[in-house]
Formats: sequence, structure tokens, C-alpha cells
Amino acid sequence: MENLRVYLVDDHPLMRLALRRILESDPRFTVIGESDNAEECLTAVTTMDVDMVVMDIQLPGLDGVEPTRQLKAQHPGLKVVIVSPYGEEYLIPSIDAGAD
Repeated sequence: MENLRVYLVDDHPLMRLALRRILESDPRFTVIGESDNAEECLTAVTTMDVDMVVMDIQLPGLDGVEPTRQLKAQHPGLKVVIVSPYGEEYLIPSIDAGAD
């Protein structure tokens, strides 16, 4: 069974905690880092061995769309999962940016 190393990005600490608990309840996932903004994530992914980023679409500074585009350009094999309570307004831009 493959163990995916996951990095979490959400500006709400309780959401990060919930995502961590959900993912770590499954032995296929190990959360190896987290941040509350996209800029920190972009830096961390270049220095850590990350398989998947789980990112909120609404973040301070950069939203989740542009960082997704940058992550996929720099790390084509990286999986990026966008989490959003919003409707379809973010769906197409996220997919166009390369979200999985």
C-alpha cells in the first residue's frame, strides 16, 4: 500500500486539524506539514518530499488557483486537491490550473 505524504494549506487552524485527523485516520496518508498561506506552501513543497497538497481555495494573499498552477508547473507529478465551500465559480479555474 502506497503511503502519500500530504501537505495541508488552510488559513483556519480548525480546518487544518480536521483535515489532518481525517487523512491520518487512513494509513495511506501521512501529513508531513501544514501552513496557513500559499506562499509558505510553495516554499515548503520545494524542500520537502510531498506527494499531495490539500489546499483551501480562499487564502490570504494568493487564492488557491494561482499556487496550484505554480505547483503543477514546478512539480508535474504532485497531486493538488482543492477544498472549497464555494460553488462552481472556483471549479473551472481550479481545474484549469491543474487541480486533481
